[in-house]
Amino acid sequence: TTYYGILIGANGCGSLPLAVEVTVSLSVQELDLAQLSYYPNPADSELNISYIEEINKVEIFTITGQKVLSKEFKSREVKVDLSGLSAGTYMLRIQTEKASQFIKIIKK
Repeated sequence: TTYYGILIGANGCGSLPLAVEVTVSLSVQELDLAQLSYYPNPADSELNISYIEEINKVEIFTITGQKVLSKEFKSREVKVDLSGLSAGTYMLRIQTEKASQFIKIIKK
């Protein structure tokens, strides 16, 4: 979408219209599941995650959508401490610079 604006100076004079192009992307690319590894599942206290690209962030949500953990990383292989979570089923979101993916994990 292209928007046009006019700058107005202190003297009250306006500039010629300036074009500004705005691109909004609403889609999110998913991770390549063939390149994603996470274990053990079910897990006791720690979950290992590896991916072909650098993992930037891991977030864990309850089944009702409440965020219970958020941790930032800069690595292709990460360990997530689950010891503070109650036993149950969770949704884990893995984020890279280009994509993100939800996976279901079980905490014993």
